[in-house]
Order: sequence, then C-alpha cells, then structure tokens
Amino acid sequence: MKNKVDIIIRDATIITVDKERRVITNGSVAIEKDRIKDIGKSAALVGKYEANRIIDGSGKLVMPE
Repeated sequence: MKNKVDIIIRDATIITVDKERRVITNGSVAIEKDRIKDIGKSAALVGKYEANRIIDGSGKLVMPE
C-alpha cells in the first residue's frame, strides 16, 4: 500500500539543504500539507507515494526559497 501525500513534484533536479548539500537529478519531492515528507529519486518515490496532485518538474529546478 502506498502512502498518501498532497503533492508530488517529480522528475526535477532537486537542490537540498541537508548537511551534504545533495543535488538529486531525476528527483521527486513528496509534500504533505505544507511540509516536505520525503525527497529522493523519482523511481523510488513514485513507488512509495500516491498524491492528489502530481507536478511534472522535467527540465525544472526545485530548491529552497
């Protein structure tokens, strides 16, 4: 059974603010309410979550404000 989230931004380049400052290509962000629930490779997150709304991030950059 997949976990339910509000939004998934998928297939984007993700710039994180974790201590390693990872850059994840072909990545996804799972968002529940106003919080990031998970970040990782799109293939892994799509199998793990289902969302009310999926945003195609192809060719886009996702980063903190």
